[in-house]
Amino acid sequence: MKRGSGDPQVVGNAIFSLYNLGCSSCSGQLESKLKKMAGIAEVNMNHVADIAEIRFDSTKVTSDEIRTFMKKLGCESALRH
Repeated sequence: MKRGSGDPQVVGNAIFSLYNLGCSSCSGQLESKLKKMAGIAEVNMNHVADIAEIRFDSTKVTSDEIRTFMKKLGCESALRH
């Protein structure tokens, strides 16, 4: 993968099952807010499947912090294994 200057040095990848995600507009708002979170490199939301795949700099943010952030925005989630 080609890295730009803003890309993370230590990449974590997490897939979350999403709950309480009302509509595609809600999904878009959540995606937009996640992309602004420090340490987030990439967010891929799938509203139909209710999942989010998130790539992040694990030196700046953890999957638990991402989950807590989503909960504050009204979206319950669970880390998929």
